[in-house]
Amino acid sequence: MAIRELEGKDDAHLSEYASGRGERYCAMIEKIRNRLELTTLQYQKLEDLVQAIGLPRDKICTYCWDGRE
Repeated sequence: MAIRELEGKDDAHLSEYASGRGERYCAMIEKIRNRLELTTLQYQKLEDLVQAIGLPRDKICTYCWDGRE
């Protein structure tokens, strides 16, 4: 929803929103933070999540982060 509000569609620039840095990522975080009325909001980085799961990256669906299944 936040990406659609910022871009006009859901799947625009997914890699930039998933990067954990940059203008688009920060705008998305701010949009979600405001909607949830939070003082701060932080998401786990994809690389850290993959490492914590302990499976090879090609065995994990990361579509929500980077559009790759």
